[in-house]
This record gives sequence, structure tokens and C-alpha cells, in this order.
Amino acid sequence: NCDYYYYAQYACQACDESLQGSGSSYRGCQMRTRTGRTCQRWDSQTPHNHDRTAAEYPTSDLRDNYCRNPDGEPSIWCYTTSNILWELCDPLETDKPTTTTTTTTPAPTP
Repeated sequence: NCDYYYYAQYACQACDESLQGSGSSYRGCQMRTRTGRTCQRWDSQTPHNHDRTAAEYPTSDLRDNYCRNPDGEPSIWCYTTSNILWELCDPLETDKPTTTTTTTTPAPTP
């Protein structure tokens, strides 16, 4: 049961949205930049030509169009499908437990 997932050869694999340091080990499924632009696939050279490929960075998990940090930028990032070459990303929001405080006021005495 995957909270966030992708299908790769018919297998459900969980996305890890934890971001530590600059995100070189980030393996989440964020596909949009901080400004909401769609990420370009790492295996595509359209619309932007680049050399950040799975062959050049084999330990960086450069697949699909997920944000990654293969080269030491300040955070995870991706090439965009817009006229902007690349932008930083934030991990996807995950469901976190919330705390609810209930305050009761006693009814007035007659």
C-alpha cells in the first residue's frame, strides 16, 4: 500500500519524501518545482538539452521527471518543461499526525 507511488514495470514502489541536507539522497515523487512548473524527464533532451543523465549520475536515481539533486545544488531540483531551464523543488507534503486540543467550559450553575 503506497501513499505516493509510481508504476515501474507494474510494481508499486513507495516514494520517500524525506529530505536530508541538500537532498542528494531524496527519492521522492515530486514532479513540480517550487513555483509549480512541471519537471522535464531526465531521459529527455526536450525542451532543454542537458548532461544530467542516469548514465552520467548512476547513483542519483534520475528517472521519470522526479526532482533530484545529482550535482550538489542547495536542494532538490529539476529541468522544467517551460522556457525556464531549471528550478528548485520541495518534497511533496505527506500526511502528518495532527494534535487537536479540546477545551470544555463548564455549564453555569443555576
